[in-house]
Amino acid sequence: MDSNALFCRYGYRTCIQWGGGTFVALCHTDSGGRAVQPTGITRRIQVCILSLWDTCRAIYAVVGLAIAYFQFRKKETTLLSSTLKLLFGNAVEGRFGKIVDSLTIFATVIGVATSLGSGAIQINGGLSGLLNVPESFSVKLIIIIIATILFMTSSLSGLDKGDKTLSNLNMVLAVALLIVALIMGSGVKMMNTFTETLGLYLQDLLRMSTRTGAGHPDQQEWINSWTLFYWSWWLAWSPFVGVFIARISKGARSESL
Repeated sequence: MDSNALFCRYGYRTCIQWGGGTFVALCHTDSGGRAVQPTGITRRIQVCILSLWDTCRAIYAVVGLAIAYFQFRKKETTLLSSTLKLLFGNAVEGRFGKIVDSLTIFATVIGVATSLGSGAIQINGGLSGLLNVPESFSVKLIIIIIATILFMTSSLSGLDKGDKTLSNLNMVLAVALLIVALIMGSGVKMMNTFTETLGLYLQDLLRMSTRTGAGHPDQQEWINSWTLFYWSWWLAWSPFVGVFIARISKGARSESL
């Protein structure tokens, strides 16, 4: 099974496309797809996108590695409280551990609700623009029900059947979309932009990781609406995704995670 494909599907679907780079970029363009900010600011926005999504991967990888280590090397349970045993000893087997696991379940529920709600809003908006489907609560509810049924069907079919097929199909479609974008769009400009953005990201990684916008209310508003929101969202999903990563990574080396 392609564990990388599974990780991409389950890791990134927690934010759906609503939180993807495409959506973020569109938030800073006009109706004609032109940047509404000066070139320098647009480049910084692209750097922030890279920073956000690297944080997503880092959060899931750290939690997945911790759970995998204690599950397969220390023969502990897959509960998140088990990863704290080295710090708190047998206390994690009592009330303290139950509190940790209860908070984990609560956070996961919040993460799932956020993803389902955001996904329903996005899909309803897309259907409204393409097929004039009304944007209403009932339509969003139907979308959530259909998404839940599809998820349950995929999960009940097992990792080697439904999940494997959907994950590999997801990677094929992603590569196909990339090829189409390079052919139909300006491939040279895309590669130049990616190279320049990557360089700026590496230069500003430490500064962006510790930025709080102190003394700049406008920056603090942006950080609260984007950075902190996504970090909280990913942290809420990290126990669920971490357990999944640990399960599909059995037998792999730590470096591969």
